[in-house]
Amino acid sequence: MELRAQSSQYNIFKGLSAAYVNHDPRVGTLYSLNFRDPESLQRRLKALEAQPVERKVLCDALEMYNRSLGGSEKTLKHIDKLRQQEAVVVVTGQQAGIFTGALYTVYKAISTLKLSSSLEKALGRPVVPVFWIASEDHDFQEIRAAQYLTGGKLRKVVIDKTDRQTLKRVNLKKMSVGHLETNSSVRQSIEQILSDFSGDEPIEHFEALLSTTFIEKDSLSNWFGRIMSRLFHDYGLVMLDPMLPELRALESGFFQTAINRQPEVVSALEKQSQEVERLGFQKAIEFDAQGLQLFIYEHEERLALRRDSEGFYCESTAQKHYYTKEELLERAVSRPQDFSTNVVLRPVVQDVLLPTLAYVAGPGELNYYGQLDKVYPVFGKQPPIFYPRENFTLVPKDVTKMLDQYDLSPENVLMCGISTIRDYLLDLRDDVRIDTLFDDYTSKFEAEYRTMLENVLEISPDLKTLAEKNINIIKSQMSYLKEKAHRFHRRNHRQITQDLNAVEDQLMPGGNLQERTLSILQYYADQGNTLIDFLLGEVDYDPEHRIILLG
Repeated sequence: MELRAQSSQYNIFKGLSAAYVNHDPRVGTLYSLNFRDPESLQRRLKALEAQPVERKVLCDALEMYNRSLGGSEKTLKHIDKLRQQEAVVVVTGQQAGIFTGALYTVYKAISTLKLSSSLEKALGRPVVPVFWIASEDHDFQEIRAAQYLTGGKLRKVVIDKTDRQTLKRVNLKKMSVGHLETNSSVRQSIEQILSDFSGDEPIEHFEALLSTTFIEKDSLSNWFGRIMSRLFHDYGLVMLDPMLPELRALESGFFQTAINRQPEVVSALEKQSQEVERLGFQKAIEFDAQGLQLFIYEHEERLALRRDSEGFYCESTAQKHYYTKEELLERAVSRPQDFSTNVVLRPVVQDVLLPTLAYVAGPGELNYYGQLDKVYPVFGKQPPIFYPRENFTLVPKDVTKMLDQYDLSPENVLMCGISTIRDYLLDLRDDVRIDTLFDDYTSKFEAEYRTMLENVLEISPDLKTLAEKNINIIKSQMSYLKEKAHRFHRRNHRQITQDLNAVEDQLMPGGNLQERTLSILQYYADQGNTLIDFLLGEVDYDPEHRIILLG
């Protein structure tokens, strides 16, 4: 199967993220480094030399974890590389969406692998690709569904948190994904997908991917990790779960600093947020000035830590838990696994744990990183270089043919939207010129009516109210007829609507970007690893949008 890449004018980066990607000098106060600045790499490497990490415990934990996921020999070699003192990492991360979630998760991993390889060559030192699984996140709604196209129809699978017969006593809404188990609902979703794709094409590789990565009663985050390991088996992507006890132990000092220096963290956030707004951009993070920017686990409920006049506290389903500072500090030493970071501190703890040269970020992440630059120094750290993730629109062969039929391109769909294109194509085929016909007649009618009304009102001014009501009724009826004419016109050209609906399902399902809606499932079922191999082997890293023609 021939695949081709072509450039596109479409841009996923808006606002602050666009200013960063374009290296706008105005936002230099928000980002210490920029991926387009050739000096940033050496500045970051110099900073990392002064910020050593605990490599042995880190790499031992990563090796054990990746072996448990079925990681490849190349993955294990990458972990061995990381044991070297001069080794650095390129990191990306994402929530543990079922079946890897939306396509942009895969694009993040691809970007990370490309950058680690190219930077290793450029710098002459080991650069290891790492994927940070956001297993702590408790927003189950964001990871519980996967959408895909098969048989020309958009389909969706949704999983439940737990089997009804094993409901736990804790508030499930507060449970981290890393504490939720693969259950019968997950098994049923796999069966549904395999049934949906059981057509004429052989899908043995697809069935193997789904069946061999599922382990009953394992965590959802581990399931995600096994699928990602399988997809990137040949490329050595290192998976990292921050909930591993061995890694949590390395973060004990970080949690103590977060507790002790909460006012400084908040002050840094406030100053940077004010700068974001002063420059005319919107804040991406709304933070709690009384919060520690940490969560604490109580009976597997992930609860936000705050402070008030009485001390530090969190609120569970059952009660309000109070702690003294000394109790929290002691717990950070004895049980660091009881703590978890929020959106503010998650990037910082990542760079406490890892020698992070660069982080591969999406548009939303780039926006909120603009508020965090001054938070890092509170922990004795500096931010890494942020590289925008790659972004693509995948165009199947049948969609290309359909677009050619109407003299359209995938870029037209992205830039204009399907409804605008549909209206344009229908207008081209409107020989009667429905709008002009009705608008001209309505104008003439209204003018003549007003003239007639002047004469009628000479009989009695009391007729004015009735006359106004009368003209509004007539105009309303003409509008109704006009809409009916448009409806019959669309019916006469229903093939256009049907074709464009099919295009929309593929390129902008539900009016949303393909990469934010569809999963890798349909492309893997059809082509196996061909698409991933092509994007990694034939398409150079570039944050600009590209269109991939699936020939």
